[in-house]
Amino acid sequence: MTERLSPDLKEAHRFIRLITLKWNEVGEDLSMELRALSTRPQSFRFNPEKEDEVAAVLRAAAELNASGANIHATVNPAGPFTPDWKTRALKDADIIAATVTFVDADERGIADNLPDKALAKPDFAVITGLVPFTR
Repeated sequence: MTERLSPDLKEAHRFIRLITLKWNEVGEDLSMELRALSTRPQSFRFNPEKEDEVAAVLRAAAELNASGANIHATVNPAGPFTPDWKTRALKDADIIAATVTFVDADERGIADNLPDKALAKPDFAVITGLVPFTR
């Protein structure tokens, strides 16, 4: 039987803080998006500098995840809100800067090799699972 994990909203909030640390060098009133992928995908736009917006989005994400949705967040800043952004998902053209880079290590053995073979030392790592292998 597969064990169901409970979301750690404090860690999710910390993750958002970490990936947005350099956004102030890019601009003000920037936004990011949380996506809930399921049979009915949903998109939530929010300003990561506004604690109430972050808390509300993370609560919604936890509820959607409990109902089976797969949760993703954009990691680079999008421009300020415009009226149409409340009703549509972000597009690549909406992203205004690259402030973080990710390495996907979902294949067997990749994550285990990263500490020794990475070209640059990461600022932090997110481990999304250990079974059947670290990723």
